[in-house]
Amino acid sequence: EDDLHMLRSYSFVAIGGEGGTFEMHALVQLAMRQWLRVNGQLERLAGQYIRAPCFAFPVGEHENWSKCEALFPHAKSALVVQPKEDVALREWASLLYEAAWYAWRKGNVADAETMAIASMKVRRRVLGKRHEETLSSIEMVGLAYNLSGQWKEAEELEVQVMETSVRVLGKEHP
Repeated sequence: EDDLHMLRSYSFVAIGGEGGTFEMHALVQLAMRQWLRVNGQLERLAGQYIRAPCFAFPVGEHENWSKCEALFPHAKSALVVQPKEDVALREWASLLYEAAWYAWRKGNVADAETMAIASMKVRRRVLGKRHEETLSSIEMVGLAYNLSGQWKEAEELEVQVMETSVRVLGKEHP
């Protein structure tokens, strides 16, 4: 508790509006990551860090926005902690996909695009170009491009998703 008080007194940590969340200065985050890396704990804790919000992050529709808002900073921070193992990578990509969906619904183009692209790249590599989750991530990138006015790129991705879906999943699949 004394450590937290000291960090707060130097404005390195702030308590969120409802008292249940903390905001940590970027330098404190960097120092913590470095300390964990030096002590061989970063990869293990990164997996845990990703797993918790991954399973808690709901679909980014308006009825879930308060929960998404609370988890979104964690998803955003997870961008810099890409795991190495395939299982953790799948969870990481899922977390980024859900966070991208929320960012897109809120009109946050930059975060939606960044997270969707990261999710798409990992899913292509781990699951393959034709996997349903990969196609969802590609579609999310297209939605982000559409929101940012990159209509040609968005259209190309949508056509790619539709053609691959018909080929792999069949015409009857939604």
